[in-house]
Amino acid sequence: MSSAARRSSWALSARRSALGAAGDPATEVSHWQGTDHTQIRGAGCGGGHPASLEETGFAMPSTTVGHSMEAPAGAEFDVGVFGPSLFTTVTIEPAGDGAAVHFHPGGQAFWIARMLSHLGLRCALVSPVGGEPGVVLSALTPTWDVDLIAVPTTADSPAYVHDRRNGARREVATSPGGTLSRHEVDDLYGRILEVAAAARWCVVTGSMSGRALGDDFYRRLGNDLSALGVDVVGDLHGPELDAYLDGGSMKVLKVSHEDLIEDGRLPAEHDMSDRVRIATELHERGARMVVVSAPTAAILIDRDDVWHAKPPQLDPVDSRGAGDAMTAALCVAARRGDDVARMLRFACAAGAATVARRGLANADPDVIDALTEAVEVDSAGRAPVSGRNQPPER
Repeated sequence: MSSAARRSSWALSARRSALGAAGDPATEVSHWQGTDHTQIRGAGCGGGHPASLEETGFAMPSTTVGHSMEAPAGAEFDVGVFGPSLFTTVTIEPAGDGAAVHFHPGGQAFWIARMLSHLGLRCALVSPVGGEPGVVLSALTPTWDVDLIAVPTTADSPAYVHDRRNGARREVATSPGGTLSRHEVDDLYGRILEVAAAARWCVVTGSMSGRALGDDFYRRLGNDLSALGVDVVGDLHGPELDAYLDGGSMKVLKVSHEDLIEDGRLPAEHDMSDRVRIATELHERGARMVVVSAPTAAILIDRDDVWHAKPPQLDPVDSRGAGDAMTAALCVAARRGDDVARMLRFACAAGAATVARRGLANADPDVIDALTEAVEVDSAGRAPVSGRNQPPER
């Protein structure tokens, strides 16, 4: 049965509003079997806004489901994706003599989840959702074959507007989203533990807006996911990465050289040996495999070796999202048990295929497969290392 067919057979309802303030009447978002719409019932946005999508004349297809703080009973996810910052994105593109306006979910975790879905895994995206941007996210996310486990918040979800009519991406406006309350943070933490424990695989991402969850959140998450035996693929950096590795280990860490420069781990002017040194340090702290990505080359370090990869240099349409596509591909390859060389080739091909089209981390799997063998990979070799946090292979 296809994922869309499975999805259309569910009926989910939200416990609380993704819109209203605390104490407001509950808003229910649900998919009604046998009908062709998703309905929002109850409080609505206030201020005269309609309380249901039907009142706006907007109806979602039958493959859309409502979203809940709980994973649907009996759902079988291949991987959980933790995303503290799920954006509503508005992009203005040229269209003839006028403009086309596109609305999409966005943010690192969504782009990774979308690529995972393209590559054949069923994933549950756990993220805080609230305000008017949250209504848009709840309606649009499942149309990309991504299951959203939304934790309702009183604060608005982040959003941005970009203008690409002149070719380059120009930021028009950004709303960073509000701060989560203590109880909302606890709800978010509980949902990611629930989904990750059930799936046994989890992608952990960092914050992309002003709603940082704090270092202790990531330290606890590292400890608890390790205690639960969850295989973790991480795409985070800075204090959040340090805190996570203080708490526990991960199977694969992907970090870009730009992030390492931003964090002060790498100088702006550096060579490959500097990247190897930093990757080795992160490996010794608890990341079994560390991938440092860059547009022209990537390295992977595990307990036995250093691997170098050179992807084909395609003319980029949009370079954003390549790293997120790589993270998704690394998760897919690790989950199916690819050897290290194949894993690195597949990840680099996913990044290269992504920059060749519009839409972040939205590459065609057939194109990825075609590019995989064009990625040059070689092993440099080095002595094994064993750090204080290195767990035994499972």
